[in-house]
Amino acid sequence: MPENKRGPIRKRSDPVAIATKGRQTTYEYMQLEPIQSVVTTLDYWQIKQEVAVFIRNSDIFTTTQRGVTTQADSDVFTDADTFTISRTNVKNIRSVVINGSTLTLADYSVDYGDGSENCVITFNNTQNGSYTIRYDYGTDKIFPDFPRPDLSISSFPRIAVDLINLPSDPGGFGNVNENTINFTVVVYDLKAENIANYLTAIRNAFISNFTGFVHLSGYVRPTNTGPLFKSPFEKGKDKILQQNIDFTSPFKFEIQ
Repeated sequence: MPENKRGPIRKRSDPVAIATKGRQTTYEYMQLEPIQSVVTTLDYWQIKQEVAVFIRNSDIFTTTQRGVTTQADSDVFTDADTFTISRTNVKNIRSVVINGSTLTLADYSVDYGDGSENCVITFNNTQNGSYTIRYDYGTDKIFPDFPRPDLSISSFPRIAVDLINLPSDPGGFGNVNENTINFTVVVYDLKAENIANYLTAIRNAFISNFTGFVHLSGYVRPTNTGPLFKSPFEKGKDKILQQNIDFTSPFKFEIQ
């Protein structure tokens, strides 16, 4: 892909103004696909949750390790704008298939609730026809936050997701911000070899699917891996280890 000083060339369908001389505005075209690299306002929680759901769907841990069950709901939609899963502990939507076509993350949004509410899928367009929706529900061990310090050894292995920082720069004239989302994935386990294998699987998952996110930008790449060290879990009695892998997602624009 061609490069310039500001990054990959954008498509002409997504111009970003970079200079104005007199009445003439110069545009720089950078690749803003796939899915969504432009939003009105960033949502910090949705960013973290999107990463956690991606890791859940990547089967880094087995469903048994996570403590979840995979379920499929099938029926027929008639002018459906939303779909409510009658469970309060849905952790990730694996797939939404309507009339034989698999929807992408750009076709719907998911409200997983706070654990006491049913999961609600909202479609961007009204849906009709037969559907099958696959999802996981249960307790889980992959979360967009850090574990409590009082967890016992039986609560591991575990994965945590959090933001490292989110630097913003002017993205053009007007109220435009060009953002870089930097986040970390922390793996906890009793064995160093297990952690290394999990980190490798997470890295490979993002490399193989570095496009296709909604709350992140169209690009996600690994940047750093931290050292292995003992995690300060009180009930773990110095048996729990942890290590992190960091990622960056540049060219996420906020345009008011």
